[in-house]
Amino acid sequence: MTGMQASALNRYRRELRDMLNVLNVRRPAVVRRSMRDSFLYATDLPQAADPADTRKFIENILHSGWKVETDKGWIHLDPPGIQSWPDPDMKFPENPESECCLSILRRHPDGTAASAGTTERKLIKAAEEGPEAYARACAQIHAEWAEVLREHRKLPDIDPKFLGG
Repeated sequence: MTGMQASALNRYRRELRDMLNVLNVRRPAVVRRSMRDSFLYATDLPQAADPADTRKFIENILHSGWKVETDKGWIHLDPPGIQSWPDPDMKFPENPESECCLSILRRHPDGTAASAGTTERKLIKAAEEGPEAYARACAQIHAEWAEVLREHRKLPDIDPKFLGG
């Protein structure tokens, strides 16, 4: 396995798996990275379980502080506190693009605003996918931040650990 794939079961995936494993399902529910920027994961539980079990799962995960949205047979999920997340079990690989992002953050320590979590989600998803995807995500973020700085806006205040720092 390469990169993050070896440790893809970060603490949030483990928490999701634990909640899903106690349900009576027709087949194991799929958990994947959400295609939405504002959610980290998605599951097809509504297709794998009875409606009562799906409702029970949603109630339990909402009680645990997760954000939930359902759409076309999928449940999109976002864990609480993602901005301060860096899971110690998950390593974010250093690469030239992540180093550039770290350099930008270090050069603008007072020019940050509260993060909405979008950057953190993008980095977690890419790191789970592998080193190449993570490098591409860092390059994209680097370009986005360059535009933010040109427009004299504030960078998101993210934990440098998301960038390997």
